[in-house]
Amino acid sequence: MQIGYPKTLLIDLHKNKKDYPSNPTVHRLIKKFTSMGSVANVKQSGRPLIEEEKVEQIQSILNEANSSGNLLSVRKVAVKTAIPTSTVYKILRIELNLYPYKYSLVQTMTSAAITSRLLFCHEFQKKIENCENYLETKLQTNVIFM
Repeated sequence: MQIGYPKTLLIDLHKNKKDYPSNPTVHRLIKKFTSMGSVANVKQSGRPLIEEEKVEQIQSILNEANSSGNLLSVRKVAVKTAIPTSTVYKILRIELNLYPYKYSLVQTMTSAAITSRLLFCHEFQKKIENCENYLETKLQTNVIFM
């Protein structure tokens, strides 16, 4: 005598897949168990962590350059250490909390600009000394006209 379920019950179970795993899932689990001896999930490799020796290597190069007064770019550090530039950026930002930046000269002071500013300051100081209310009137207007 064979014990079985009524056909309608089997159809209902098949429609509701939450009650039992599907055939491909069962076959995959059997194959996994026979090959590995367990059905537990294996840890995936993922992205590798930054090695501590790379961090120390970059930090020593930066300290050496700082003590000698030299400025190093991220690319120069990457070439010296043979570490990819993107990894050097990541180490600087995340591990060392340093944010690299590039110096840029916004405005240069020429000798003509220095002399004209000095002349303005001397004239302004003379006007303050000659007139008592000069500074108060200029501070109230927010604009200084000579």
